[in-house]
Amino acid sequence: MERAPVYGIEVFLTIVREGSLRAAADALGVGAPAVSLQLKSLEEKNGRRAHSPHDAQYRTH
Repeated sequence: MERAPVYGIEVFLTIVREGSLRAAADALGVGAPAVSLQLKSLEEKNGRRAHSPHDAQYRTH
């Protein structure tokens, strides 16, 4: 399995800590689309989703 890039993990942890993509983007000083792309890339490298689309907030599984 390919290793996840450190920035992708940082983005994921910030999403979990902040509770949403938008809040994570604000905390990281980037746009929400950039955070979304990083999350998608991390999910693809991991081979599984990082969250459920039905979750109101992001949290670890």
